[in-house]
Amino acid sequence: MTDSSCVNMGFPSCGTRGRCHGEWGSFSCQCIPGYSGHQCEKEVPEYSFDGRSHVHFQLAFTLPARHTQVQVLVRTRKHSSSILTLLSKEQNEYIKLEIYQGLLTVFYNLGDGDFNLTMPSYRVDNGEWHDVHLDRHDNELTLRVDGGGGRREVTGSPGRSREIVIDPALVMLGNSFPPGHNKSFQGCMRDLRLSGRFIPLDGQPREGVSVVSSQGVSLGCSSDSCRKNQCSPPFTCVDLWRIHECRCPPGHMVKANSTGKFCVYTVCASRPCHRGTCVAQSPSKFTCHCPEGYRGRHCEVTLAIYRDDVGLSFSSLFAICICFMALLVLLLGIFLYTRWRSYKGMKEGVYHVSAHHDGWEDIRENVLNYDEEGGGEEDQNAYDMAELQKSLQPSPAQSVHYSRSRAIHHHPPSQQQQHFCQPEPPSRAGTGTTASSSISSSTTTVRRDVPPSRLPAQGQTANTSRAAQLARKSLSFSSQDLARYLCEIIRDADQHPETAPFDSLQVFSTEGGGSLAGSLSSFSSAGLEEGTAGHECLKEWGPRFEKLKALYERAEGSDL
Repeated sequence: MTDSSCVNMGFPSCGTRGRCHGEWGSFSCQCIPGYSGHQCEKEVPEYSFDGRSHVHFQLAFTLPARHTQVQVLVRTRKHSSSILTLLSKEQNEYIKLEIYQGLLTVFYNLGDGDFNLTMPSYRVDNGEWHDVHLDRHDNELTLRVDGGGGRREVTGSPGRSREIVIDPALVMLGNSFPPGHNKSFQGCMRDLRLSGRFIPLDGQPREGVSVVSSQGVSLGCSSDSCRKNQCSPPFTCVDLWRIHECRCPPGHMVKANSTGKFCVYTVCASRPCHRGTCVAQSPSKFTCHCPEGYRGRHCEVTLAIYRDDVGLSFSSLFAICICFMALLVLLLGIFLYTRWRSYKGMKEGVYHVSAHHDGWEDIRENVLNYDEEGGGEEDQNAYDMAELQKSLQPSPAQSVHYSRSRAIHHHPPSQQQQHFCQPEPPSRAGTGTTASSSISSSTTTVRRDVPPSRLPAQGQTANTSRAAQLARKSLSFSSQDLARYLCEIIRDADQHPETAPFDSLQVFSTEGGGSLAGSLSSFSSAGLEEGTAGHECLKEWGPRFEKLKALYERAEGSDL
């Protein structure tokens, strides 16, 4: 939660010169050696010590007794000198950070004897800047130079005492107590820190720090070796900080003989290296020392360099990755749910509609499912065309049987006698006319919301049951079934004129010429030949049936 304070507009709050420590609503920067300020934006100045110099500090704070931390940048060519001295009030206990024979050494006494810890095989008197660290935890001391690690770090704990009380008034930089001893530091220093606190070297008092005395300290770290030393031509003087060296001009190398040294022309004079420095091994041979990011004989190959300057913190990148993965999971879930719904809706295959279910809708557009797409003309196995040829509605034979059973079940026979405009002719009745008429007279008015039905005679019960069973097994029917069905419709229209015309949709599986049903016109039916009473009852139907009455009258006139 505190990492957001260490990032400002996508960049680290402490820049590239500090390490950020996030806090609630704020942050602090631990600057690298040589820089200071709230965001490590200030460069710490350098100060030169002339060899007879020192700075005596008075601290306003107390250093921890069981922990000591010292950090300072030094640059010197003197083999032995004192960097920092910390003494107790009795001056019998001490911690002294020195350069002894070119090596970094700490001498200390915590109350149980004199001890020392030296970093071997790493010299600090070569005239270069070195970052020196001293860390003490109880009786364990650690020396680090230039970041530590390997031969640049050493740790030891030879004594047993764990505490030392440093007197805040006995802190000496660049020399030891008393200052007259010949251990004065000669070189340059910058950025002194005690227990994480910045100690100024300019001799001016600061908050928590005051200067008791200062001598031989000046601002800057310059060198004037070439001004004091001259080189004979064609040699030129090169200042190596506090020492000088006579070198040949660029593109030449030094040769020596019995008479002395002289310069020889080499290939490096033509600048064969695209980048970096040319080093002549002989007048005709050279080597290019390439800078970082370049390789090749002439430093002509550019390499990709990784730089850790990403503006986002690790926690921010982790949160972004988690959100992205959550979005992918959500999209995948939606896709799988859609596919599951689609598969669930179509897994039944062909949708079949029951012949006795009036409430279902026509869904023939979803007749078949195909597991493969793009079936060609030669593809005869991908689907079954016979399914498309089946009627969704029942055949006329089934409709007659079904409507008859519904009429008998829902409308029991009533005692009211029906009124017919004209009785059924004897020529159509046959042997079962009497029984059929008696049954019809004992039933209610024929319903017109379902296909008309007619109860069979007692002698035809067995044949009718057998025909109904055959009709249930298949939706197909013969031309005789169609003719019988049409005759029943015509007979009902003739015998029940008071009932409104049947306007339900009729589905026929046999259409076109060649049908054995004959004429469907009711005008030429035998019922009209018996008299003129058929069209007289049309007057009771109202003006909407005037045209039908006129057709009856015209047909009667033509018969006469």
